Amino acid sequence: MAYIRQKGNQLVLVHGSRDKDTQKVYQEILFTIYSKGEALEVIGCRKNKSPDTFQYLIERRYPNIKFNWKKIKQTIRESLSILPDMYEYKKERLSKNFKQDLRACLRQLILTDPQDMISSAQLIEEHRYEFEFLIDLVKWRLETSKNKEKNEWNGDNSFYWFKSLQPSESPPETEEMAEEMYLRGDYNRAEAIFKLLTEIFDNYAEGYNYLGLISLARHDLEKAADHFNKTIELGLKLFPRRIAKSDYWSNHDTRPYMRGLRNLALVLNRSGKFDEALDVCDKLDEECGDDIVARCMKSDIYLNLDQWRLAIKHATYDCNTFPDNSFNVAFANFELGNTKEANTYFLHATLHYPKTANALVGIHIKNTPKTHEECDDHNCSIDVCQNLHKYLKQKSRPSLKHFKEFILKKDIQDLVQEKIKATHEWMANREAGPSVGYKRMQEMGKIEFAQKEVGNLMASAG
Repeated sequence: MAYIRQKGNQLVLVHGSRDKDTQKVYQEILFTIYSKGEALEVIGCRKNKSPDTFQYLIERRYPNIKFNWKKIKQTIRESLSILPDMYEYKKERLSKNFKQDLRACLRQLILTDPQDMISSAQLIEEHRYEFEFLIDLVKWRLETSKNKEKNEWNGDNSFYWFKSLQPSESPPETEEMAEEMYLRGDYNRAEAIFKLLTEIFDNYAEGYNYLGLISLARHDLEKAADHFNKTIELGLKLFPRRIAKSDYWSNHDTRPYMRGLRNLALVLNRSGKFDEALDVCDKLDEECGDDIVARCMKSDIYLNLDQWRLAIKHATYDCNTFPDNSFNVAFANFELGNTKEANTYFLHATLHYPKTANALVGIHIKNTPKTHEECDDHNCSIDVCQNLHKYLKQKSRPSLKHFKEFILKKDIQDLVQEKIKATHEWMANREAGPSVGYKRMQEMGKIEFAQKEVGNLMASAG
């Protein structure tokens, strides 16, 4: 619980914390009130002023600390006499820390001269990505600061509350710069920047999530799991005090925690730690209400565990919406001897993800994805093959031979090409509204269409 205490001729809002190792209690200064005018604005006693702005900024800056505002305001009222009438806020809150940190950075750069010592050259080279990021950031800041005029959205008050009480998290535009490096596959540079951001911003859960995704892309599953566990740990601290399970994903504060759980379950499955992965899926379902993602992941796990009926149970949740689930349903049904159902679901999935279907049965199509659908299919082929690693590892499985023969049938190949043609036609004319190609694409994408075609195929065969 935060409270007010006196410090010289100032009032400080402090919070007591206990060190986990030493058990000693120490005080963390959250905010310093320097003058009577500021104190009056904090408690809402100035004309046309409200304490709500200050309370909002403090609670946003320190979301995990409780504030008894009635008691805090009462203590401030009783202590007004110790405060000076005036204070130089710009120097203290706007310039002081900025100048100190800027000078410290410049001092290190000046003294670390690669021309002078090899150790300096090595040190600079070790931090090349950080310096390149800094250069881009400085250019951006200098460019956007030119001819900047004050308006109702970018102003601060006379005490510089908005500047000094910014949230302790990485600004979205900075994250976007690092995210762009990750998305284009520049993992070394992205890793350096996200690591830097997690060191600057203590509770930057999303930064650890990106570090986990980078490790996952490098197939370093153990390191990825460590990062996702850290994401979960920090993400839990960002939770609102009261939130309904149904609002978990819609509330942005819960997303780092849920992303951490989703990605940890993914890594545990790929690591062969199936029981642990199922436990995380249960937490996603029961605690977070994220039952759809939990079911999809459980289906992968159960297929790897040769538990066919459970794989079907969790994958058949609206395959029309999540057609990649149909691969799982097809494999599990084949193992149970349900050939017609297996063919139906495999055809349904193949019409949506032809490259993935071929990859699953050992046919590798070399092409560079050009459309959104082709990129989605390419990524799906990678994910499904990795998520079903244990099931697919046994290459002697009759299912793989069966489905390979199935999708190589001329009738199936013709359907796949027709679906691709209909999709391309829709993409070329979608601004004009629904077309014949769009309607055919929608029709061919449904389970019912696959059931009909498989029925016709089996009837003609025999």
